Amino acid sequence: MAAPLPLLKTSLLAGTVGVITGAGSGIGAAAVRCFAAAGAKAIYASDIVDRNLQAVADGVAQEGYESEVVGVKTDVTKAEQVEALVRKVIAEHGRLDWFFANAGIVDFEVLNTTTPEALTRMLDVNVVGAFNSVQWAARGMMNPSDAKPSPGGSIIVTTSLAATFGGMGAPAYTISKHATVGLVRAAATNLGMAGTGIRVNGVGPGPTATAIGQNNMRGASPAAMAAMMERAQHAAADPAVMSAVAPPEYIAQAAVFLASDMAAGINGENIIADKGLRQKPDPFSGLMFNPSIEPL
Repeated sequence: MAAPLPLLKTSLLAGTVGVITGAGSGIGAAAVRCFAAAGAKAIYASDIVDRNLQAVADGVAQEGYESEVVGVKTDVTKAEQVEALVRKVIAEHGRLDWFFANAGIVDFEVLNTTTPEALTRMLDVNVVGAFNSVQWAARGMMNPSDAKPSPGGSIIVTTSLAATFGGMGAPAYTISKHATVGLVRAAATNLGMAGTGIRVNGVGPGPTATAIGQNNMRGASPAAMAAMMERAQHAAADPAVMSAVAPPEYIAQAAVFLASDMAAGINGENIIADKGLRQKPDPFSGLMFNPSIEPL
């Protein structure tokens, strides 16, 4: 795995308190660093497996960021656990300003080998887990206290480039990520109609340099595993393909922006962070050779 990108310290989130799910690795772990670099007062780093959370917190301290990082083991598919997490934040800080619902899993099966059980698991984590996060985050953001007398906040959901067309991910994954975009839009509308002052947006990664693939290979069929390994080897040998792979900080920084007041005018949107992958030429585009731009 590549070394973490150096981050610019800002005060975009100074004094704020929030939650990042799926924080033990990948985009979630990068987000803890990025939210800390943006000056967040306290970050609740949540994951279903908590063995890496202390290392994530220690890394923030070692980089000199002053954010308090609290590791909390949470299964986002269990509404009562998400509720407990939000209540913990409110009890300890009296406020919830932002919530990055990042926890998710991937799948590698084609349509014919996707089982109902695998589809259900994908929907449980990627959709029900995100729904539980949005619902309880909104309730926490509406909670008045001396620390935060007025309601409001920002909820960010990790969607995917696979939510924009059918050829990016396996069927179960693609289905689940299309659903997360529906969740973002429906929640933004509902919370707007209720006058909550809460914004809900999605950030959709393209190919990202994380271990999510390896972490979710355990249940893959032999055929899917073999195909995945073959494609990974081909991709690693192709500089043009690898240039499209983003560091996880690129996605995390987009989430920081959406959490901040800089994005006050953005609500119900799905921001794609794919390093421009969608803009690369299609074989039928008519771009038959690489253009060159002459300097002055």
